[in-house]
Amino acid sequence: DLDAVTYLDADKTMGIWNTTAEILIELGYQPGVNLRGAPYDWRTSTLSYPLDHYPRLKGLIEDTYRINGNRSVVITSLSMGAPYFLGFLNTYVTQEWKDTYLDSWVSMDGAFGGSTSALASVLNPGSIFGQGNSFFTEYAQQWLAVFRMMGSLTFMLPIGQIYGEDTVFVITKNKNYTAAEYVEVLLAAGANTTAQIMRDVLKQGMRNQRAPGIAVHCVYGSDVPTPYQLNYTQRGFNFSPVVNLSSMS
Repeated sequence: DLDAVTYLDADKTMGIWNTTAEILIELGYQPGVNLRGAPYDWRTSTLSYPLDHYPRLKGLIEDTYRINGNRSVVITSLSMGAPYFLGFLNTYVTQEWKDTYLDSWVSMDGAFGGSTSALASVLNPGSIFGQGNSFFTEYAQQWLAVFRMMGSLTFMLPIGQIYGEDTVFVITKNKNYTAAEYVEVLLAAGANTTAQIMRDVLKQGMRNQRAPGIAVHCVYGSDVPTPYQLNYTQRGFNFSPVVNLSSMS
């Protein structure tokens, strides 16, 4: 079951956990026994998590616990895997279950607070993804249509609980939009389907974060210039924004 998480593609050209898995195997971990992968579809919205993803994850953890002599499990996540797993801990399992089956959690580059890049993806991503990459610039409108149908990006918009609900993330000629106004800015940009997904995700409450109830070890960078604000003042949502950078750590 490691194949689903070591590489993003069947041709093994885009690695994810491949190097980490190789190191752990060299240290004596056994794939399928005490080294297992928990893939999920990172394109779908959180609405599908309790129906499909979380039941499979819960079963995998319980099975790993059992086949290793009832030893509690260490979870490792990457990027969006952090809020995905936090949602699992906050909404799907009890504290008693966590105390029994989980030892700890290692978050690698966990995007707990969301990402301004995700916001740009559903408004107009050109300036973030397009520079020096003709694959994005040549098919910009097609990519925009794809991103607006990826419900997961609504989960990854910067979280006001962390940055402040009144924090401005989008600047336009007529209005500045804060973390509390994502539905409004999506509608203004013409992303109507994304706005409806956002409404449903907000009602679900998965973006409301709480302490996970287990030991957590976070590995992350700092002082890295990161997209912070998107300025569409000059030419509106039909063109790439001016991107304001900041260190988000």
